[in-house]
Amino acid sequence: MIIAPRRVTAPGNRTRLMAFSGHSFFQEYQADMRMQARGDAELWQAGCTALEEDWRRLADEERRWIRARLARIGALQERLQALFAAADGAAHCRLCRGACCDRGKYHVTLANLLALLAAGQAPPPFDAAAPCPMLDGEACRLGAAQRPFNCVTFVCGPVEDALGAAGAAEFYSCEKALRAVYEDFARRYAGGGMNGFLLAAARLAGRSPLARQDVAPAGLRGLLPPARVGVSEEG
Repeated sequence: MIIAPRRVTAPGNRTRLMAFSGHSFFQEYQADMRMQARGDAELWQAGCTALEEDWRRLADEERRWIRARLARIGALQERLQALFAAADGAAHCRLCRGACCDRGKYHVTLANLLALLAAGQAPPPFDAAAPCPMLDGEACRLGAAQRPFNCVTFVCGPVEDALGAAGAAEFYSCEKALRAVYEDFARRYAGGGMNGFLLAAARLAGRSPLARQDVAPAGLRGLLPPARVGVSEEG
């Protein structure tokens, strides 16, 4: 394969790879990637617009369920961020220029977007040209409490070593507890899976990501607008 991820291609290989830049295969690949990026941006925008509307019309009892778990997610993620900071994680990130942030396209989940909406914030625009759509220059658009599970729970070897035995034990204990809350969303909502909101939006094809999948269809009445969850007024 002649395509290499960012920062993976060794200096000695780059000249050989550049020789393919005018090849028809390479040009077709680039065109496909541009088309996919446009499609992802459109899917993200449509999905977020529909989610914002569903959130505005969501029943109070459902909002309470969501807010309680978002508070738990926020507290756990802030603690993970504090442990990361105590291990001087930012200094380690600067050494590799934040390479682990290069692949965040599918990391943002329904829970992360709901955290923004619950705080009265609009989801950020999808920057298809960025290595991660949530990056804004050199920083993440999302606060620690709103970042995806994959982002706040990943630690590289140097950071893990800097945490020490006690810090690492607490870190992974928080990770386990955090995963359980995200899995609550995955069990309850059609778009709540941990594989990301963008993939869920493509799979649901217009169906609300907040459609309940843990209750019989009749139990959905009053939670979401019938037209968004595919339940008739009589159902």
